[in-house]
Amino acid sequence: MSWRVSVSLQNDRPLAETLALARLAEELGFAELWINENGHYRGAFVQATAIASVTSRVGIGIGVVNPFHRHPSVIRSRQFYRTGWTTICSSHRP
Repeated sequence: MSWRVSVSLQNDRPLAETLALARLAEELGFAELWINENGHYRGAFVQATAIASVTSRVGIGIGVVNPFHRHPSVIRSRQFYRTGWTTICSSHRP
């Protein structure tokens, strides 16, 4: 049996640090990176897009989106824009 191990990156760190951690996680062979939206920091969709721009194999997932900072209809619309991302954890790999 093989294990798939993932990493959760919070959105309260500087973007450069987050991107460096994402690249490191990919280099170390982690299967997925999960983004959570906390407080008044960078949005999960923005952070996931930035991570996708600096990685090539690791899967990217959005775990928690804050409905108090973004109306649920906007969250839903982002899901439609993510149509290609609905399976990003498998489609972001070669």
